[in-house]
Parts: sequence; structure tokens; C-alpha cells
Amino acid sequence: MERLQVWPERFKKFFLNNKFVVSLLIILLVGINILVFSKVPFIFKPLSVLLHTVAAPLLLSGIAYYLLNPLVDRLEKRSKIKGRMAL
Repeated sequence: MERLQVWPERFKKFFLNNKFVVSLLIILLVGINILVFSKVPFIFKPLSVLLHTVAAPLLLSGIAYYLLNPLVDRLEKRSKIKGRMAL
């Protein structure tokens, strides 16, 4: 009974506390993910199309917000117009 309780402790001590082994496990899992994604691309093609469809407008709106924010701040300071009305 005592020997069965020692095994998990040894596993944690020698494998999970070792940064090299954990790094190798992470690299192995990433490699397995890449292999699976390359074998079944038909599943992820609709997700890719959706991401490309949504990403471009989000990126452009973020850039527009970043560029127009100083203009909105200046309009708020010069007049009594609030932020939403400035646009």
C-alpha cells in the first residue's frame, strides 16, 4: 500500500518539476496539434473563412478608433459636444 502512494510523488518529483521534460512535453503536444490540423483541414476551413471575414472589419475599426480618438477629444474640449455627438 505504501509503495502505491510513492509512485505519484516520484512522478511529480522527477518529471513535472523538471523544466526540460515539461518543455519537451509542450513541444510534443504542439507537434501533435499541427499534425492533426494538417490531416483534417476540411474541418477548419469554415472557421478560417469566418475569421478572415470578421478580422478585417475589426482591425480597420480599431485603427479608425485609434486615429480618430484625438479628434474626438479635441472636439469635446473646444465645444460642449459629448463624445458620441462629435462623430
